[in-house]
Amino acid sequence: MLTMIPNKQQDAEINKAKLECENGKLKMIYKQEHINAINELKTNLENKKILTMIPRNKHNDELNKLKSELQNEIIRTMISKKEHDDTINRMISKEQHISAVNGIKSDLDTEKQIKLSLITERDD
Repeated sequence: MLTMIPNKQQDAEINKAKLECENGKLKMIYKQEHINAINELKTNLENKKILTMIPRNKHNDELNKLKSELQNEIIRTMISKKEHDDTINRMISKEQHISAVNGIKSDLDTEKQIKLSLITERDD
């Protein structure tokens, strides 16, 4: 019966095949670890999103509260129509204003002339 005695080349090829097999297993392990790490990061990110989210009804409540505050501020700064109309009625036109100013100027000029005439009469 013939027995084969492995030679060095065969030993080297066998060892090389074993190493390649081991490397393949290591690569698979690293790849799985990588996938696990990515999945863990995704889970952490999802959990963080969930933690920072607020329920829709709370969001809507906050939004309605802000709208209400804004509406109250608008109402607070508004005046009634009657008050507005009264203010408009108290206003005068530009022409009326100019006429009134000219009337005051005229009255002042008249008063000034009267005083001047009194002073000149006294001096006479």
